[in-house]
Amino acid sequence: MYELPIKERKHFYQLDSLRGLAALAVVLHHWHIFWILMPHSRYVAFVMQLLPFRLLIAGHSSVMMFFVLSGFVLSLPQVAGKRVVYIGYLIKRVCRIYLPYLFALGVALLGCWKWHGLHEYGAWVDNAWIEAPQWKYVEQHLLFLGDYNPGRYNVSFWTWCRKCAYPWSFPWYAR
Repeated sequence: MYELPIKERKHFYQLDSLRGLAALAVVLHHWHIFWILMPHSRYVAFVMQLLPFRLLIAGHSSVMMFFVLSGFVLSLPQVAGKRVVYIGYLIKRVCRIYLPYLFALGVALLGCWKWHGLHEYGAWVDNAWIEAPQWKYVEQHLLFLGDYNPGRYNVSFWTWCRKCAYPWSFPWYAR
């Protein structure tokens, strides 16, 4: 596997700023979802829908920004004309994304097994743990195969499914 020497590595500090702003927007988006469920929050919910406040709660758009930034960073070796050894790339992606996903899935399955069917936190949360875990759905979550609901056990898994499933082929289509 090819790695740039320390002197030749370039760090894009501007991307760190974009990632930070996008992360803040995702956090505020989730806060907003819970906030609008409160009975006294109509006015705040209305104000948050107006520009420039709307940009503060643009969670979905911010996740898309993360995907674009990831694609940019993953493409840098190919753009520089460097040969990427696929097995090394694959091992890094599995360790960086899939293993933490498996841990998060395990925690979500334990929570679903213990607390499925509760209706105490609003529709957004209640849609995740409707029923006890079933092997056919767990298998789909493990392999990212089938026509399934990625938010069945954790509402944020829709992003993980894309982060885990798509980058495996990236070295081929980034050429």
